[in-house]
Amino acid sequence: MSRLEQRDLEILRTLVRLHFVTSAQLNSAFFGSDKRGYCRIRELAARDFVRRHIRGAQPRTTYSAWRITAAGMGAVRNEFSSEPVPESLDERLADLTLVDLEHREALSRVYLALITGDVPCAEDASWQAVQLRTATTRHRADQFTWQADGAVVLRFRDLGQDHRVVPDATIESRRLGVRIFLELDRSTKQLARIEENLERYARFLRGPYGASFEDGFQPWVVYLARSEARHKSLARLARKYLDGVCRWKVATHDEGAPWLAEQLLGETREGSPDDGHALAAQQTGDPAALHSAAHELLRSTSELLKGSATEFEALGRAHPDLIGRWRRDLRALYDLVREVRHAG
Repeated sequence: MSRLEQRDLEILRTLVRLHFVTSAQLNSAFFGSDKRGYCRIRELAARDFVRRHIRGAQPRTTYSAWRITAAGMGAVRNEFSSEPVPESLDERLADLTLVDLEHREALSRVYLALITGDVPCAEDASWQAVQLRTATTRHRADQFTWQADGAVVLRFRDLGQDHRVVPDATIESRRLGVRIFLELDRSTKQLARIEENLERYARFLRGPYGASFEDGFQPWVVYLARSEARHKSLARLARKYLDGVCRWKVATHDEGAPWLAEQLLGETREGSPDDGHALAAQQTGDPAALHSAAHELLRSTSELLKGSATEFEALGRAHPDLIGRWRRDLRALYDLVREVRHAG
C-alpha cells in the first residue's frame, strides 16, 4: 500500500469520530466483502495508522475493535483541516476499556448509516463504483462534525452545586448553524435518570449555553429510543423540560440515521419520521445559506470529477448534449456563486 486512498482516509476520520469501531462495522460500511475489508484494515495496521484494541473485552472472547494512532491522527489532520482532532487522543483511547459494547456499536451504526446512505457497497463493485461511493460518503461526512461520548462535556454551576451533562455524541453543522446533542437510550436507565438528564440539559441551555458556545449555533437535544413504548415516555419528558428552551426530537434507533440525514444533508430516506421541517429546508430563504450550499455542491462536484474522470468522459461520448448542458449549467452556477461572494 504505497499511499492512502480516499476510502482509507474516511476510515481514519471515522475512527477519530467514533473512537472504537469493529472490523465487521468497517467492512459493512466501506467494503463489498469481508475479505477485502480485513485485508485493507490489516494494511492500515501494518503501517501503524490503526491498532487493534482489546482492553476491557470479555475474557475468552475474540471481541476487539480498531482505534486511531498518532500516525492516523496526523493523516486526518492533513486531509481534513477543519476536523476537530483532540490532542493526545491516541494515548487516551489506549487507556480506555471496551465497556458498554452494545451502546458503542449502536451509536456507530447511526453514524455509519448516516454517511454511507441506504445502499450497501456491492461485493462485485468496480473500482470506479467504489471511488464514486467513497466520494459521496466523504461529501456527506464533510457536512458536519461528530464528536464522540466524552469529547464534549457541558459543565455549569447552579444553586451552589456543580453539574455536568455528557452527550453520547455532539454533532455540529457550520453550514446550518446547528449543534445537536445526541443521546441514545437502550431502555437500561430508569426514567427518573432520563428526566434528571433532560432537566440538566434545560438548565444548561437556558443559562450557560451562550457563554460556553459563542458561535450562535442553534441547540438541539435528540433522543433515540429503543422501542415505541420508550419513545412515548421520552417524548413526554422532553416536552416537559425542553419545550420553549430548544429544538428537540425523539426518534427510534432505526429512525436516527434517516432523520439526521434529512436534517443535516437534505436527504429523504426510507424510515425517516415525517417532520416536514428539515433544517436544510428551513435555510432556503437565507441567501448566505444558499451561497454556502452552492459552494459545497461545486466543491464536491470538483472532487467527484477528479476521482471519476474516465466515467465522465464515457458519459460525454454517450450523451454529448446532456453532458454539455450539465457543464454549461454548472459553469453558470460557478459564476453566480463567485459574483455573490465578491458582492458580499
